[in-house]
Amino acid sequence: MSHFHEKLRSFFPTHTVVDHDHDHIIIRVTIATLVHAQLKPWKYSPPVDVLRCNIISQQYIEEPCSIVYAAFFDDASNALTVYKGYDTLVALRLVEQSGHALENNEATLDILNHVTMREMLDRIEEQKAQSQCENGWC
Repeated sequence: MSHFHEKLRSFFPTHTVVDHDHDHIIIRVTIATLVHAQLKPWKYSPPVDVLRCNIISQQYIEEPCSIVYAAFFDDASNALTVYKGYDTLVALRLVEQSGHALENNEATLDILNHVTMREMLDRIEEQKAQSQCENGWC
């Protein structure tokens, strides 16, 4: 866990660990901290929906709230990759860029380790291949 935690500290120097095991760690950080973190979208995620981001940013301005994200460490690029909640992250960056202050509400991140994510990606690829074969495409 220490190597995993060291990586995490490089992205979020100040965070609170809520729970952890060998597959993942759940942390809390302020939304302002999250917005400034070097995060990237998962390569299998759909493109950012700008219209949706604008709607989310307006909703946040009207009623700030806590937000949940899911991410994993990409060892190949040494990056923290968001696979759930990236549009919301973009929306919060829009809130800040528009001159509105980000509330000190917390964001919760469930961060998978790279082994767990690799297993998940392998299952996705297997299911995709199986689906193609069932549809007569192989």
